Amino acid sequence: KTIDDWIGEYNRHPGWKGKSIEDMHNDKESGASAFYASFSIWAKNTAKTEKERKAYVRAIFPERNAPFKYSFGNDEKHFDSYPERIVAILLNHYGLVDDFIEGKNLHVRTNGNKLNSIDFLVDKTFIEFHPLSIADNKNGLTLEQAGERKKENITNPEYTSFGFHHIWNIDQLYDVLLNNNLMNGSRNLSKKQFEKDIMLAYKKAIGYDKLGVAK
Repeated sequence: KTIDDWIGEYNRHPGWKGKSIEDMHNDKESGASAFYASFSIWAKNTAKTEKERKAYVRAIFPERNAPFKYSFGNDEKHFDSYPERIVAILLNHYGLVDDFIEGKNLHVRTNGNKLNSIDFLVDKTFIEFHPLSIADNKNGLTLEQAGERKKENITNPEYTSFGFHHIWNIDQLYDVLLNNNLMNGSRNLSKKQFEKDIMLAYKKAIGYDKLGVAK
C-alpha cells in the first residue's frame, strides 16, 4: 500500500541488493522479476506525476549516476550512492553529525588521495559504506577483502589509531552505532526503532528528490 511496504519487502531479500532494474527483470527464480513487475504497476498507479513515480523507483533502485544530493544546514552535500546518502541522513538524525564537511567528516582523504577516501568520520570512528564495486568484482575480491583494502588506505598518522568499520548493508549500521559508544553510551535504540528510522530516512530522501528540500 505504501513505499515503506515495498522497501520492507525488498529488504527481506538480501540477494536482491545491488541488482539493477534489468537484473531484477531477468531474475525469475528468486521472485525478483515478479516483485519488480508488481512494484512498477503500483508506482505508476500511485504517483500523481512522472517525477514522483521516478522518486519511488529511485527509493529502491537508485540511478547509477552520482552524485546524490541532500541538504544539511545551509549547503547541499553530494554522496556517491543512494545508500550512502541514507546512512548520512541517519547519522544526522541521531545527532552524531550536525553537518557534513567534505574532507573533514565526509569523504576523508586518509592518504591524500581522493579515490581512497573513507565515507564518514564520526568522532574517531570511520564508517565506510562499500558494496562490491566494478573494480572489486574485476579483481575477484570478496566483500571482506574490499573492506580490508579500504582500511589499508588509512596511512595518515593522524588517523591510524581511529576505529574503522566497513558496511555494505544499511542494516549493519545498527551494530556499529551501538557497539562503539557512538550513541553516547545509550543502548536504548532498539532494532525495531532503527528499522523505522531507516524508513524515515528513505522518506526524507524521496521528498528531497521530489521537491529539492530536506524535510
